[in-house]
Amino acid sequence: MPVRRAVAHARARGRKGGAPFKMTAAKVRLAMAAMGQKETKVTDLCSELAITRQTLYRHIAPDGTLRKPGLKVVEGAQARHRYAQKLPIEAGTFYVMDRGYLDFARLYTLHRAGAFL
Repeated sequence: MPVRRAVAHARARGRKGGAPFKMTAAKVRLAMAAMGQKETKVTDLCSELAITRQTLYRHIAPDGTLRKPGLKVVEGAQARHRYAQKLPIEAGTFYVMDRGYLDFARLYTLHRAGAFL
């Protein structure tokens, strides 16, 4: 019973548990481009992306098209981007961005509004 109570307490704090996913939207796009080329060696691609062959083929078909799990990864990244666009901009507010955030138009809008990054 203590384990169940601890899990319930963690979920109440917003924790989901489990290891983070290996495939990111950037990795999916890179794998799609690489798998579309005939000269790509799957072993080299997997070692470069730090994933297993099973993970690669779960997300990307051998011809380079997306499979359903890969589509979920890419759509999730787009949903987070759309959510960031809907956030209201307030002067004097601190906004924390991932260092890979490359929406320069949005960053410039935050700068013009007097927000801090």
